[in-house]
Amino acid sequence: MLNHELGHAIIQHHIFKPQYGAIAECFQVFSAINIVITLLECLADLAPAVGSKQGVLTYLWTQSRDSTIKSPGLAMYFSDIWFFDTNEKELNEYSELLSIIILKSLHSTPQHSLSLFSTKGHSCLMLWVDYVYNIIDRLVDIFLSQSQKNQLFLVEDYDKKVITTQKIFEEVFKKSKDEINQFLQEQEEEVIKKCYHDLGYSAIYHHSKAIRRNQLFTKIKDVLVTLDH
Repeated sequence: MLNHELGHAIIQHHIFKPQYGAIAECFQVFSAINIVITLLECLADLAPAVGSKQGVLTYLWTQSRDSTIKSPGLAMYFSDIWFFDTNEKELNEYSELLSIIILKSLHSTPQHSLSLFSTKGHSCLMLWVDYVYNIIDRLVDIFLSQSQKNQLFLVEDYDKKVITTQKIFEEVFKKSKDEINQFLQEQEEEVIKKCYHDLGYSAIYHHSKAIRRNQLFTKIKDVLVTLDH
């Protein structure tokens, strides 16, 4: 839990461009869980080390790389993020993205996983940060007036930007709730497809959630059976 919260702080304050961290956080105005919030939750666990602080997966991969003792940490983490067989259906996309990350890590060395989600070049971490930027830019361009855009990007203080953004988002959501919900749904489908591609699993992606998740579960099961032997 501590590493997860530290991961949020790293992503929001050290990885994101200053103008985007507070805006991304305010997507909770639209719903408790949507594609931006899902990406923020995943990125928090993937947060690279800043001093002694790091995200959960970064910590687990680093421990696995540096230790000769096999740790149950990743298995415990996997059980904690598995919401598919619960009533919390809104967390399915969160579970899905983290499941393909774990599947990739099961196919890789801990060092390769760390490199894949480093801050260097076009890593998956930085690609996924860009996805958040792109969604914000599109939403702002489509739904905010010029006056609201000016307010949003003129405020520099993080806490003040959160307050300003929340107020603006509440105004536009009240006016265009259905359109924003549709926009976020479309962005979710687009981003999840990209994430499968980024991790090398385009072959198991399908536009039907049921089909692709069944293929994902089968793939994970096959890898776990192989590792068990």
